[in-house]
Amino acid sequence: MFEQAVNCVSGVTASPLEAQLSMLLWMSCDLGGWGYRNFENNYRIVLSNNAKTLIDTDHAEVDMRVLSPDGTKEWMVECQGKVIHDRVGAGTRDSLRATALQTMGHSVTMVTSDQLSDSDKFNALLDLLSAQLNIHWPEKTSKQVFAEDKLRSEIFDDWIKLADEPSATERARRYAENKARRAPGHFLKRKKCPNGMGKRGKYTNVERKPSGHSREN
Repeated sequence: MFEQAVNCVSGVTASPLEAQLSMLLWMSCDLGGWGYRNFENNYRIVLSNNAKTLIDTDHAEVDMRVLSPDGTKEWMVECQGKVIHDRVGAGTRDSLRATALQTMGHSVTMVTSDQLSDSDKFNALLDLLSAQLNIHWPEKTSKQVFAEDKLRSEIFDDWIKLADEPSATERARRYAENKARRAPGHFLKRKKCPNGMGKRGKYTNVERKPSGHSREN
C-alpha cells in the first residue's frame, strides 16, 4: 500500500492525508480510485505584495492543485491532516494562507480527514470539483464501488492508527510502568514449561518481585 501511495503522489506531500487524497483521485476505478491524474502536490505560488502581508512570506505551497481536463482551470485544495495540521498554530497558518491565496483570485477548499474517509462527504468534494472544473467522473460498477470501500478502509483505518499518538497521561503511565520494572529486585525470570514436544520445552516470562526477606546462608 505504501508503494502505491508513492506512485500516486505528484511532488512532495506534508502529511498522510495528502497522500490519501492523491490515492483516491489517482488510482483506477478497478482499484478503488477515480482515475483522475491531472493534479499537482505541494504546488508553489509566488505571492503578491498584498498577500505577503498576511503570511509574512513571499510564496505559498498549496497541498494540491487540481486542474481541469483541458488545463485551463484550477482549484486549490488544502488538507487538514491530523499528523501535521493538529499542532498548535497550524490551523491559523493554514487559514491565513488560504486567505492570502483568495486575495490573489485563487479558489481554495479546505478538507479534513473526516471528509475524505466518509464516502458521502468525499462525493460532495467530487461534485464541487466537477462543477468548477468540468470534470466528468465515471459511473462506477458495483465491483468498483466495493473496491473503493476496500481502498478507503485500508488507507484510512490503518494509517490513522499509525498516526495516533499517546496522550500525556498515557505517556506518563508507560514511563512509570517501565521505571518500576527497572527497579532493583523487580526483574523477569525465565521459567521453563512443557510444550508437548518431548523433552524440549519453551520459556515464558514471569514477573518476580522481592519477597521482603533475605535468604539465610
